[in-house]
Parts: sequence; C-alpha cells; structure tokens
Amino acid sequence: MLVGITGSEGSGRKTVLAILCKMGYTEVENNQKSFYEIVPEWREKFVVLIDTAPDSIKLRPWFVHIHIEATEQVRKGRLNKNGTNASNSKDLANILETNLDNIRNSHINLVNNYSTINELEECISKLDLENTQRVRPSWDSYFMSIANLAAQRSNCMKRRVGCVVVQDRKIVSTGYNGTPRGCTNCNEGGCPRCNTGSSGGTLLSTCYCLHAEENALLEAGRERVKDAVLYCNTCPCVTCTIKIAQCGISEVIYSMDYSMDNETINILQNAGISCRKFVE
Repeated sequence: MLVGITGSEGSGRKTVLAILCKMGYTEVENNQKSFYEIVPEWREKFVVLIDTAPDSIKLRPWFVHIHIEATEQVRKGRLNKNGTNASNSKDLANILETNLDNIRNSHINLVNNYSTINELEECISKLDLENTQRVRPSWDSYFMSIANLAAQRSNCMKRRVGCVVVQDRKIVSTGYNGTPRGCTNCNEGGCPRCNTGSSGGTLLSTCYCLHAEENALLEAGRERVKDAVLYCNTCPCVTCTIKIAQCGISEVIYSMDYSMDNETINILQNAGISCRKFVE
C-alpha cells in the first residue's frame, strides 16, 4: 500500500512521515515513475509526501490519503520554534480554502495538536492504516451506504429512511419512505400526520406514507425476498417488522435506533430472524 501525506505548513506532516518510516514504511519520491514502480509491490508498505493526491493514484485500491492539520496557534508555535517566520504562514481560513480538496477527499483527516511526538505516535498507531476497508468497504458498509443513498430520495416530513434487500450479496430491491405512487408528496402536504407536530412513533395508523421497508418488500415480491437480508438505515417499526417476518427475511441489519427497538427485536427473535445493529 502507499500512504500519501498532505498537510499545511507547521501541521507536522514531516513528523508523521518520520513516524511511519519508523513503523516500517519505505519513503518514495513524489513522481509518476515511483508510483508505477510500486504497483507490482503494492502489498508492501510505502509512504510519500504530496501536495495533493495525483489523479493517477488517488483511485487505486492500495492508496490511502492522510491529511494533517493543526490549529493556527499550534502551527505558528512550531514554525517559530523551527526558525521559520510564522508571520508569513497562512491563517486557518486560507489553509482550509487551499486544502479543501485534500480535506474532502482524504481517507483520514488528522488534527495534530499534540505537544509530544509520543502522543502523535500513539495516535497514528491506532489508525489501523492497513485495514483494507479504508479503501474498499465491507459488504455491510457497502449495502448500508446504498440504504443511506436511497433515503436521500425520501420526501417524508418526519425522517428520511432507506432500505435495501439483498440476496446472496446481490441487490433485489431498494425502498424509501413516502406517500403512495400517484399521490401528493409528503413534503407537499400529502400526509396530514407527517405535516403536523406529532412525535415519532405515534399515530402511525393515520400516516399515509409507505415506509422504506414496505416499499422495498412490495417492489421485490415475497418470492424474491425469502431468506434475504434487509439493510435499513433506521431500525424498523413494529408494523414493518411484522411484514418482514411474514415475507421470510432471514436477517435485519440497521444503523440508527428508533423509538420501538425493543419491540422490534422481540418480534424478530420470536420469528427466528437475526437482527443486529450496524457498526462502521
């Protein structure tokens, strides 16, 4: 793997480089030739200082981008200590503007306000840089991210929920919550219950919106979801849980809690359905 380090002046990126070299990483030069030479040996550990991640490597599955920052006071203190004129260094606002792409696109953003190298070393040792899920998500992360994306299609005034039904690691259907097809959208007044101040989990029988799980199950049909896994970004409500059990789902994986999780879990356990909370 290749770890690319970016960072502003005084952030300590060279110190991070030295620490990684101490941990067994080999420093390479910042040029295309070096990057291409790494390809056959990508299972080894390499590190490079870069201004920004080059297009030729930033999408490679063996590249991990770390961006280092520190507060303005800390940076200027380090620069003064090293004999650099800190008055010429950029303020934090300019740094953020300059490094916006690095901050947004890096796999890891590290705020290095540590006063000792030992503290920084301890932090880096806990980053688990060689964890392949940093550049290639696990199946759970992959499907849950799709559930979260599906939720963005929801126009429910109460909350956005997304769901994915998966069979043998293949997507059978997706769903998100909202009013029935052909009806006025929830955010346009289509559901009276969602457009009032009723609290979550109450008056559900008066809600016109289909839930994400219902939409996903209806889209697929019972025969296609038997023994499938259902991913949902929110723990299903009791009403959806009953339908999940009836359709023959084998496992439910959810990300966020809801107001009736205990009842949901009890129903799933009674139906012999595995249920667990997704942890990134």
